[in-house]
Amino acid sequence: MTDRLRCSSRLWILLAIGILAVTIAAPAPAPAEESVMFEYKFREGYNQDYKIKFSQEMYFGSFGMSFFSDLEVTFKCVGVTEDGKFNMEVVFNKVDASRMRGDRMEETKMGEQLTGQTVAFVVDAHGEVDDIKAMGYIEAWRQIERDIKTVIQAFFVYLPAEEVAKGENWENTDERNQEDLHITSRSEYEFKEIKDEKGRQCAQVKAKTEVGIGGVQATPQGDFKAEGEGEGETEFYFDVDDGIIVKLKDKMEIKMDMTPVAGGDGYEITRSYQIEVELL
Repeated sequence: MTDRLRCSSRLWILLAIGILAVTIAAPAPAPAEESVMFEYKFREGYNQDYKIKFSQEMYFGSFGMSFFSDLEVTFKCVGVTEDGKFNMEVVFNKVDASRMRGDRMEETKMGEQLTGQTVAFVVDAHGEVDDIKAMGYIEAWRQIERDIKTVIQAFFVYLPAEEVAKGENWENTDERNQEDLHITSRSEYEFKEIKDEKGRQCAQVKAKTEVGIGGVQATPQGDFKAEGEGEGETEFYFDVDDGIIVKLKDKMEIKMDMTPVAGGDGYEITRSYQIEVELL
């Protein structure tokens, strides 16, 4: 099954569900020296190391669970397609992962399973990611696949593939059904200013995202009517010459009310995540 992921600020919702960003509100034209072309422009042979901190938390009823990971990865471009998309690979050089259930912290096997492994995918100039797949055997891939997709999605912030003037905005919206839930999202990005970051001239961008969720979801405990909403914030630094992300911070929180279709008491689920990305 093909995955189509697109990074709004989140991403998100691969954690809870899955979100894409689609429509673009083009900014007004501006003098060249005051505008930046926001698009990814990888070339074959591109090779860049990053460190990533990723955490997610979920609370339902009186139970809580958290997941934490520190990763060092290498993103590579191994080719460019005829229609201008980029064949990419991410190599997991180092992975430390742990989780907390209730008040108990425990290590997971994710570090052992992922370290040294490679995951391939395709991405376009906007940051739309497709065809994510493991390049070799990864133990328990089906259990960790969602988290890997979330990390890759978060890395590729959605870009308009157009020039944007300082102080101007662009927008992403999406509406779709996934896993029996109807999901809407809206993200608005603002190009704040040009700043030096890690010795590179970078465009600083800040964004806010709103998410709405509704529908009936099947669970091992039966069918539940789900209604929820979420908010997220993103800040990233985009290298204006090389067309890559230099630094990124992104966070999202979603709250859903779950009501049994057959009747009875419901409960609230809170899901949140935070990711930080930085060049090594």
